[in-house]
Amino acid sequence: MKKKKKKKKHNSILILSLLILVSVYICYAYNPIIAHIKNNIDSVSVTITDTNLPVVTSLDNTIQDPIVPDSSIQIASNVDTQSILLPVSNILQLPELPTGCEITSLTIVLNFLGYYVDKEDMAIDYLEKSAPFEGSFNDYFIGSPWDEYAWGCYAPVITKSANNFLNDHNSKLTAYNITGYSMEELCILLASGSPVIVWTSQALDVETIVTPIILENGTTDYWYSNEHCVVIIGYDLQKGTLTVCDPLEGIVERDFNTFNSRYEEFQQMGVVIK
Repeated sequence: MKKKKKKKKHNSILILSLLILVSVYICYAYNPIIAHIKNNIDSVSVTITDTNLPVVTSLDNTIQDPIVPDSSIQIASNVDTQSILLPVSNILQLPELPTGCEITSLTIVLNFLGYYVDKEDMAIDYLEKSAPFEGSFNDYFIGSPWDEYAWGCYAPVITKSANNFLNDHNSKLTAYNITGYSMEELCILLASGSPVIVWTSQALDVETIVTPIILENGTTDYWYSNEHCVVIIGYDLQKGTLTVCDPLEGIVERDFNTFNSRYEEFQQMGVVIK
């Protein structure tokens, strides 16, 4: 009787192990987002057409009318790699800029591009700021990045900061507001050699809550809970991961699906410099 029980227990463990392996395989090998990127990364061509792509301004996902494109660039379509990791060095926002993740992320990218600037200098000289309730998150950094109780800003602000800096340094590069780009398109940008600034959540395992904010001029703006800004510097489609420069944590790997869910909740806000 003891031998039969032992054999039965062994069989149960074997079956359970096989079920776990099958579940993991399905999660990664058959994930629709990753599978789609694997199947199409060789053939997709991304065209960035505007530095001011429309930005979500309400809970029902309505957007402002897009500005007529004034410039465009083509991204090479002969991407054939399943993983990429760009040699980007991280910069921590702390202790100087407790709420300055956005300008720190821009500083990370500028340093990668050869502009060895300081995050605080960028915050002083190129980050437009406004007092709470006086301006929109799309137009200003609300509060001060030196203040731990400040709020933050969205993609149009960092796009403008970047272009003002690049213009002052006679650069041929341009910052583009790529809000609305899918994760597939971000992977192609990465494979072309460009790190991407994106908005996400500090709490990746918590669903994002959107709060309406009534401004002094009577208009309504929206703030996303746990708002955070990082730089995606790589991906691995086989592992199902993204590598990011996180101004709070350093260079870390994130689960592809979880990160993409938060990225989509933040209306796919992003900035790239080309």
